[in-house]
Amino acid sequence: MGRSIQQVDFAEWLDFLFDHSVTEPAWHWSTEVDEWNGSPAETLSHLTRTFRESGTALAKYSDAQLKQGFWYLADAGCSNIACSLDDRSAPEVARLEAIESIGDLFEHCFARRCSDHLSHLDEPGANSLNDICYMWWDVLPICGQPEDPARKRTDAAVLQILERTLQLDSEAWRESALHGLGHWQRHYPQEVERIIHHFIWSHRQIRAPLRNYAYAARHGDLL
Repeated sequence: MGRSIQQVDFAEWLDFLFDHSVTEPAWHWSTEVDEWNGSPAETLSHLTRTFRESGTALAKYSDAQLKQGFWYLADAGCSNIACSLDDRSAPEVARLEAIESIGDLFEHCFARRCSDHLSHLDEPGANSLNDICYMWWDVLPICGQPEDPARKRTDAAVLQILERTLQLDSEAWRESALHGLGHWQRHYPQEVERIIHHFIWSHRQIRAPLRNYAYAARHGDLL
């Protein structure tokens, strides 16, 4: 068993997530590695700064290292880190700030590193980061809850990020946003219809496979 880590400075946090050899299976599946068990407040603070400063703070790590680290961070099957985004023991303002900063991660990290390949088609030659970029909203342990008044601002923030990401000039990022919107369609069908309809009609030159994916996402018809 590794150590239970509860408090580190920001540089140590980044190395804990990303400074690992690229292996198969990834480092975080070992029973010997350290485990993050920081408080929700500590976790949200580090998450927000990681996303906000992702264009510079993550520059020293390779794409493959980032892929491993982001899977560990985002997937609740690997860690409880992303669960802090919906942990109501933490102040809502801190949770909202962390969620909103995900837009910076897409714009300043994924936008610069991912390649224009569609993951749902397994197009060959894709950057290693495309995988987690595409699956981000699928594995992140947060989903729409329109029946819960306390989730109103949180859900609105996620939908705003998804809409923002669709405006980025990359098929990989747009595919990720459409993937997320497809999953949120059953919770917010009208909002998803509006966002995707506007995207389709304002981006007439996108490739047919991405356009078809947008049509499918609009109806929540994704695998």
